[in-house]
Amino acid sequence: MVAFCLTLALSIGAIPLLVIQWKRMDAMERKLEPMESMSREVPKSEWKWILSSAVDSLSLDLDTAHPRLTLPVDEKRVRRTRRDLPDNPQRFDSRRCVLGREGFTSGRHYWELGVGENTFWRLGVSRESALRKGGFSITPQQGYWTVGWDGNEGKDEFTALTDPQTPLP
Repeated sequence: MVAFCLTLALSIGAIPLLVIQWKRMDAMERKLEPMESMSREVPKSEWKWILSSAVDSLSLDLDTAHPRLTLPVDEKRVRRTRRDLPDNPQRFDSRRCVLGREGFTSGRHYWELGVGENTFWRLGVSRESALRKGGFSITPQQGYWTVGWDGNEGKDEFTALTDPQTPLP
């Protein structure tokens, strides 16, 4: 009788934990659904692995933003514009770039970003010590690991910005 009551109590106690786990898995499945239509090449198990590295919040660093870039108050978006900003050692002066406020030294990291109607963009990560002043190439040799899209003039090219560039499917 004691064994039965103990088993019953443990089973009842496990139900809320199972419900919580089921809700988490259901939320993950719902997050994957839109990606399945985008991704003909990436299996669902890979998307789960990628999503497990999602970064909760990313804010952009105004101190690094090129003078022709504006950051709204939330520091989550960037727009092209012209403004006068004081020069500082962290600010890009020739490349229209901005860095994230948060950094990392290792691990897996995943972001989802909207690019709107832009037909030309670059996105990536950089070494903290990567050049920000003057002319330089945005390549791994210079401390930048980026991908980009060029949809201008019907190109529709997705590339890794290596030297030479690597076309991506």
